[in-house]
Amino acid sequence: MERPREAPRPVGGAAAGSVAVFVVATAAGAIARSGLAGSPVPVPGSPGVAEYFAAHPVQVLVSGAAALVAAAALAVLGVAFAMAMPLPARTRIAHWGAVVMLGVAGVGALVLAVLGSVLAPAGVQGVYTLTALAGGVLHVATLGLYLALLARSYAWSPAVRVLGAIAGWFAVACLLTIGVRELAAVTALAWVACLLWLVVAAHQVAFRQR
Repeated sequence: MERPREAPRPVGGAAAGSVAVFVVATAAGAIARSGLAGSPVPVPGSPGVAEYFAAHPVQVLVSGAAALVAAAALAVLGVAFAMAMPLPARTRIAHWGAVVMLGVAGVGALVLAVLGSVLAPAGVQGVYTLTALAGGVLHVATLGLYLALLARSYAWSPAVRVLGAIAGWFAVACLLTIGVRELAAVTALAWVACLLWLVVAAHQVAFRQR
């Protein structure tokens, strides 16, 4: 494994700024989907899904916009990490996989916000199921894979490397929770663990570039 190389000073600022935007945007999206923003988003496949999206376009629009902002921030963060240290192709591919999952979720939410009142119920269910999977467990799993590979770099301290591997593979294991509603909290916990690790990693990169 190669040692970290020197990177331009703006890399540290890009890492710190993008991780802050990523955390805020993902938190805003989670709030928009929860009962804190009014009516909580229903579970895919449950009755009343089409009626929900027809009645709450603004809430769904905010959720979709937040996902797209988070995807853009994650893209910038991954590029900043790649500039700060040598990363193998598989790590960069995993990064873009996580970005794409968020992008799909954001576009799907925007489609539901704009067309939810005119699409057939089956169409709403299909788009929503894809959106929920992409922005939920699939994003968490791909983000976890990215973290697990990224944590292998010697750019991080030993403790951060170990924690990154644990958080990353834990998130990947959340693929086993697909279709099990009772384990949704496990996916949420893995998502929070990944966010916290990214904050610590971006902090290390930012201070290294000072």
